[in-house]
Amino acid sequence: YMEPFGHRSRLLRCPVLWYRRLASLLKYGLSLLLGFGVTLSQAQSIYEALASTFEMNPGLIDLRAQVNSAIAQANQNIAQSKFTVVGNANRQSRYIEDGVTALGQRDEFISSSSVSIRITQPLAQGLAGIPNGIRFTENQVRIAGLQYEKGENSIFQQAVNAYLDVLLSEAILGLRVGAVQQQQVLLSQTQSRFEAGEATITDLSLARAEIAQARANLASANATFESSKATFAQVVGGPPGFLQTPPTPVQLPESRSEALARATTSHPDLRLARVNAENAQLNISITQARNSFSVSAFADISQSEQDGDWADNPTVSAGVQASVPLFDSGLRSAQVSQAEAGLRSAEAQVRASELAVRSSTIAAWESYQASRQVLTAFNRLVESQRTALNGQQAAFDAGEAVLLDVINARQALLDAQVSRTQADIQSLSAAFAVLAAIGELSVRSLPLEVAPFDAMQTFEALRYNSYYDGFGD
Repeated sequence: YMEPFGHRSRLLRCPVLWYRRLASLLKYGLSLLLGFGVTLSQAQSIYEALASTFEMNPGLIDLRAQVNSAIAQANQNIAQSKFTVVGNANRQSRYIEDGVTALGQRDEFISSSSVSIRITQPLAQGLAGIPNGIRFTENQVRIAGLQYEKGENSIFQQAVNAYLDVLLSEAILGLRVGAVQQQQVLLSQTQSRFEAGEATITDLSLARAEIAQARANLASANATFESSKATFAQVVGGPPGFLQTPPTPVQLPESRSEALARATTSHPDLRLARVNAENAQLNISITQARNSFSVSAFADISQSEQDGDWADNPTVSAGVQASVPLFDSGLRSAQVSQAEAGLRSAEAQVRASELAVRSSTIAAWESYQASRQVLTAFNRLVESQRTALNGQQAAFDAGEAVLLDVINARQALLDAQVSRTQADIQSLSAAFAVLAAIGELSVRSLPLEVAPFDAMQTFEALRYNSYYDGFGD
């Protein structure tokens, strides 16, 4: 009987699907000869599919755009704490009319110009208000980056599920095709035996009913296969090509304790909660400083001319400006209390994230261990059902069993093979779910041939460029 995943055989043994795979390989070779190549969307491995997802999934593209927007906002905030240089230029012309008559009048234009530059540098905003504000802004970029990592982890899990769903639906389709072929052979044999008087009309009716049921199951399996391909294209960014059954990822932790330890340091939810708590602490200091004294320094340089004669020396002035709030009707105290409440909330979120990550990691790990045991059990079940079918067939040939016994045994074997195929894919899905649960289903942790998106590296590069762009045109 045809089996798609006989103890991880990895290849379908159904002739129809072999032809489909052969056609896919021929198409691939032809595209190479013609110089077109194969795009990432025609992924041959699950890691190529994930690389395609990274580059083409609209959700990830949107998340990266949101990070870049947060980086631009951070650069704006940091720029407000740096020195600024403002230049001004002015030119005036005055018309002077001398005399009282038109014949004796003398017209004259007197022009004057002035240029000035003002340099301003904030020095302090309370105690450590400016450096805390810069740290707070940098953390805002870290938060945006961690939100992206969280989204990447989630979307990669969707891509893995879509990839495995295609493999599963294709394998079940192969089983259904094989069942139709087997039932067709059985119907032909029963028809011949009926014509020879060796079978009853009941046997013939049973054979016809079984092939009708097999064809209905085949139509349903084909619909599921087409639906899974559409979902794959939606998530990965292109239709599935020649997909390989992936091995168990080597990045898996070896024990539950290792999984929990790695989740503590890797999961973006937990890291995000910690950065939010740090920012909540900084926000208290920033709120206190915002309602405290402020100090800034300034320097002015100006030069003027009249009718082309520039002054011998420019005018230079410099000073320090300070301001101190004297009375705010309790505004500062209320704002600080609000910031302190935000810190308590953020600390509670850290604890909640720790518990949630621990719970999801344990659940994913135990589900993976159970899926391996289930697969082993279904492997044994398939062997038992095959033995039972052989026994029923032998008894039927010897006249000791009826056709219904053979049909039931065939169906039991088919059901066991479908269940084993589902268990095989579920075991792989559970393995990748462990990586997702510990926060390592990402470009950084998987062997993908794409560079990871690093929010802080992008921020530092853009901050350097923004510094020079600040001089204007």
